[in-house]
Amino acid sequence: MTEDGSPLLAGWATAIGRPEVADRATNDLTMMLLLVERSTSPPPPDDVLDEWLRVIVSERYTVAMSDLHFLRAARRVGWSAERLRDALAASPSVTIDELEDQLEQKVANLHPSRNGQQ
Repeated sequence: MTEDGSPLLAGWATAIGRPEVADRATNDLTMMLLLVERSTSPPPPDDVLDEWLRVIVSERYTVAMSDLHFLRAARRVGWSAERLRDALAASPSVTIDELEDQLEQKVANLHPSRNGQQ
């Protein structure tokens, strides 16, 4: 388990006889993918699903914030609009100002306080 990983998720890995997955996974999302990708794995109980969802919501927010701040930093150093759109998988028709607005809205929508997370 990573230093800041979820003890609940790591505990479930141990409970289903796969503690090595928790030991080698670099983060909780990778660990859960490794644990549930096998069709022979038991389905996670509700408390594990709730924790997994909490991690997903948190990571989505972190990625959205990273995208926004990456865009701003890359603009400051002169990255072209084309390069920025490619890097952030944006439509060629969107302007960089529009992309920044979209990312700001995404960050606001994904904020944990808006998703039942605190």
